[in-house]
Amino acid sequence: MGARVFSIYKTEAYGEVPPWLGYVFVLHEDEETEATNRPTTALFPSDDAFRGMSYNERYQEMLRRFMGDNIYQGGWFITTKVDDEGQVNYAEPLATATGKAFRAAVEGRVAYIRSLLDWRPLAAASDSIAPDLAAWFLDEGG
Repeated sequence: MGARVFSIYKTEAYGEVPPWLGYVFVLHEDEETEATNRPTTALFPSDDAFRGMSYNERYQEMLRRFMGDNIYQGGWFITTKVDDEGQVNYAEPLATATGKAFRAAVEGRVAYIRSLLDWRPLAAASDSIAPDLAAWFLDEGG
């Protein structure tokens, strides 16, 4: 999905601002998802890096790669499990994909978009929040 969105963006279908994509993944922890040394058989060749990993570890690596390759610009990976009392507990095993990190990424993107909406050409910046800086660029810095 992410790669497709960015290929469409390159055609300028979205305008000048690149899309921002986030990925939220919730995994229920159980014996199957935590078992290591799982076979990596698939219909297509799989990456040797996944050999010996549990599903939980594989999904963490998947999200790490998605964000590292900028396919997704933010991620949140949550695991859940039910304890003996029937309470649902959660963990965030990937430090770069916590709720706090995801929120910061979303807030950063919102701030970026707001700054674009407030943008004015420098010639009209004399009445903006930084008139001294505008004057420097127009009079002295130019």
